[in-house]
Amino acid sequence: MNFATRLSLVTAGVLSLAICAVVATALRGGLENARARRQAELAAVGLLMRDALDRSSAFALAQAESLARQPEVRRALAQRDRPGLAERLGETFAYLRGEAGVELMQFQDADMRILVRLQDVERFGDAASGRPMVIAANRSGRSQRGVEIGPTGVLALRGIAPILLEGKLVGSAEVGLDMRPLLQAIKAATDAEAAVVLSAAMTQTGRGAAGDVVVQGSTDDRLFGALVANPEFRLARERIQFESVIGADRYAVVNEPLLDFSGRMIGGVVAARNVNVAARAFNREALILGFIGAVGLILAFSVVTVSVRAFLLRPIEAMALYAERLAGGERPAAPPSIGGAREVARAARAFGALAEAAGAPPAAKP
Repeated sequence: MNFATRLSLVTAGVLSLAICAVVATALRGGLENARARRQAELAAVGLLMRDALDRSSAFALAQAESLARQPEVRRALAQRDRPGLAERLGETFAYLRGEAGVELMQFQDADMRILVRLQDVERFGDAASGRPMVIAANRSGRSQRGVEIGPTGVLALRGIAPILLEGKLVGSAEVGLDMRPLLQAIKAATDAEAAVVLSAAMTQTGRGAAGDVVVQGSTDDRLFGALVANPEFRLARERIQFESVIGADRYAVVNEPLLDFSGRMIGGVVAARNVNVAARAFNREALILGFIGAVGLILAFSVVTVSVRAFLLRPIEAMALYAERLAGGERPAAPPSIGGAREVARAARAFGALAEAAGAPPAAKP
């Protein structure tokens, strides 16, 4: 390996390290930006889920309040007129069930017994005294709204409004929303799978769960079944964000606490977004940057090689030829043209002085 090649390789190596440092910095910055963007998007999904729950429970309560303010409903409930309530509100319930996701509409009397269920008119008379929301509405005389698991194990966003006739409590109206359309709406708005999970220990239901956490409803049962079985998954009263590998896919997960009407935590609302697409996009960017870096290395080596030959080796070669001619007794008209390199010009003058001192014809000054 000659001198020019060695010098070119050393210089190109230094430039290569600089290019690699720039590429590595760009890749690291891109990775950190992607992670920060993903966390911000998940936080937005969490806020959307919390807002959707709040607005849905407010809608359920608004429907219950509208029922409680109808004079005919007040009189029918006071008279325990089950057929009258079913006939009057059956069409309304059918419409709300089909268009607004209303899952249940029912009335409790003052003794906290079910007078009529519009969703199941054949079943009535059972006690609602074991339900905290009904007890709170009847005892306080104030409306209640939030998440509650019914006696049949159905989790719904419920609104309960006490019904008064001439200042006396005659019962309460209850409207509940199915959470499945809400989960589908969250998925459509955020491109993330969504689920509601419950803690058997927190709710004290123990319904069909091998562990403490059971998926109550989701847009992808397989995904969330595997997710809640992951040791990384946990419930907490604050928002939790983490990433989990399920099969061949990697998911970014956000878990918002699920509270009942009284503020007691009973589970979580979970969203999971597949980040494989984002990872593939980042890999493409990394390949592009790597290709640019490789091209930069080739160009750096080429430019350094050409520069070394043009600015260093050619002047040295010209000076060597000039010195050989002086040593052979020739008297060139002038030293070789070497541009503005002061060091090489100085070397030319030194060669001329050396030749003159040795008795050779002096060389012309450059």
